[in-house]
Amino acid sequence: MSGVMKRVVASSIVLALSLHAAAAALEPPTLEEFALRPLVRDVDLSPSGEHLAIMRLPGPGQNYVVDIYETARL
Repeated sequence: MSGVMKRVVASSIVLALSLHAAAAALEPPTLEEFALRPLVRDVDLSPSGEHLAIMRLPGPGQNYVVDIYETARL
């Protein structure tokens, strides 16, 4: 898979996860919470293309966490 294709796949996955998280939220965030920090800070695909790492903010007042996904299961 080319580098451009990997970025397109990674971006699509992040968008899908973001939309799913937004749909699952019970209450929309306040303007202050929304502007505080981005929900997704960084996304990276492993050199082999087998894993996707996403650095995200789980909620207001929390620290960033790194989630690692197997791309074959996405």
